[in-house]
Amino acid sequence: MVIRAHLRGFIHWPTSRRLLLLGFTGALTTTLAVVANELIFGASRGSALDLGLIDHYMSTWIVVQIAVTATAIPAGRAGREGKWAAYLFAAVQSPFIVGLLHLFGTMGTPLVAIYPAIVILWTLVLDEWIGLFGFCNLVVWMGIVGTLEIAQLLPYAPAILTRQIDVQNDPRWFTAVSMHILILLGFVTSLCVLFQRTQRAQQRRLLAAHEALEQANRLIRRYVPAQLGDQIASGHYVESAKPERLKLTVVYAAVEQFMAAAEELEAEDLASILAQYIADMVAIADRHGGTVNQIVDDGVMVFFGAPRATSDRDHALRAARMALEMQDCIENLRDMWSRYGLNRPFQISIGINTGYASVGDFGSAGRKLYAGIGVQTRLAKHLQSQCEPGGVLMSHSSWALVHDEIRCVKHGELPVAGLGAPLQVYAIQSLLRQQPTLYQARHTPESGSPALANSSTTIWQFGDTVFNEGSLELSVAGTLINLERKPLEVLRYLLWHAGDVVTKEELLDAVWPGRVLNDTAVTKCVCRLREALRDDNQCIIKTAHGYGYRFAAEIASAPIRR
Repeated sequence: MVIRAHLRGFIHWPTSRRLLLLGFTGALTTTLAVVANELIFGASRGSALDLGLIDHYMSTWIVVQIAVTATAIPAGRAGREGKWAAYLFAAVQSPFIVGLLHLFGTMGTPLVAIYPAIVILWTLVLDEWIGLFGFCNLVVWMGIVGTLEIAQLLPYAPAILTRQIDVQNDPRWFTAVSMHILILLGFVTSLCVLFQRTQRAQQRRLLAAHEALEQANRLIRRYVPAQLGDQIASGHYVESAKPERLKLTVVYAAVEQFMAAAEELEAEDLASILAQYIADMVAIADRHGGTVNQIVDDGVMVFFGAPRATSDRDHALRAARMALEMQDCIENLRDMWSRYGLNRPFQISIGINTGYASVGDFGSAGRKLYAGIGVQTRLAKHLQSQCEPGGVLMSHSSWALVHDEIRCVKHGELPVAGLGAPLQVYAIQSLLRQQPTLYQARHTPESGSPALANSSTTIWQFGDTVFNEGSLELSVAGTLINLERKPLEVLRYLLWHAGDVVTKEELLDAVWPGRVLNDTAVTKCVCRLREALRDDNQCIIKTAHGYGYRFAAEIASAPIRR
């Protein structure tokens, strides 16, 4: 068991130690072949073989093999590679292998099977270059000996005394040749099996280590910001000696009056609600490339600009878009919260500010926290506290970067303790230009198709229904239908795939990208659509049982662009 445990690391041994294993076991195998020879032919000296010549040759080979192998002992003890000893071993072994074939007839002995087996063994156990070196040496020696035999400068098969071929039709001859081949090829096969088993064991350990590393990386991403986790996992994060002063756009979002209402809930229900809310907010932040800085109760602070930075304008734009998506997300969360007994209309308020902060690793040597700290980060939280439920307030420094992309209105001035002048604030209303969502990026129509790439002005007409997919306005028989955003996004996706069966998984991926939801969310949206479209008989949206849904109504005309 000790030897077996020691051999498990065979693949990691230096070349010198692998050579010691190969050389000494090879010498032992050669000795066994000599013993087998004596047992088979020793009782009868009148055999067809020159046993004296064979014994002398094999004994010399064993001594030389042990001597050459012993040159690797110093390197093996020191744990060094010592490849020079392996090259010496292959150079000395090659003429002895060819000499063995010469004794029995270079071109006529079945022992020629040893030739490729030895080359494979050297390649696997030692090194591919040593195997190639040995192969070249064997080819050269085979050529030399074969040429000398043909030129009759060397006797052909000198170990065979009787030149008649029938002499080989003898049980002893068959037994001797079979024993030699079995011993030598058995030795080669054993070491190859050892190599392969060791390699497979190593692969299993590497796979287990890789899985453990992946699990560790997943855990790292749970406990540190996603961008930071990616850099740590890829080895690109360098711990700085002190935090840096960087310009950030900071977003703080919190649910209005959440904790007061949560007193009505059991602790388990409260934990479930908070977990889903935080998970959705963090997922949205990750999707927009934000770094989650703090999670306190129902509040989430996210900043843009570190550890990955693009430009101040891009940071502010992504922060504003993220804030708007967070507000949309709350509409869906309200349905889930109502199932837990929270019937009041919950809303979040969000504050956005741009300014300089200290960013980096804070804490002791044994425990670090990557965070952004400073007055500007606290201003984002202060803006949130002054924001109306369902709204987004941003400071003038953020507004100056995004006002041409984001529709905002002045919201007055906000006095802040410690600042010499009041803070000018703005309320975000909407995007001026529709930004491509994951759905649009995947399903934007090609040029020349009935719908154009700018789907924000595409109008669909079917029956007495008109749907503006850009503004997400739905009217039936001239009456504007008040419907939530998600059912309308489901309708938009079904229209672009009219006539095809769309699975619930496709709808989840298109309408709720990056969210972990079950298909009941899709079912609820389809039910709301059917109610709005007065589609009680499923003439417009048909259910494909076991698959999903299909838009079956006849579209009056190709989508109209406005």
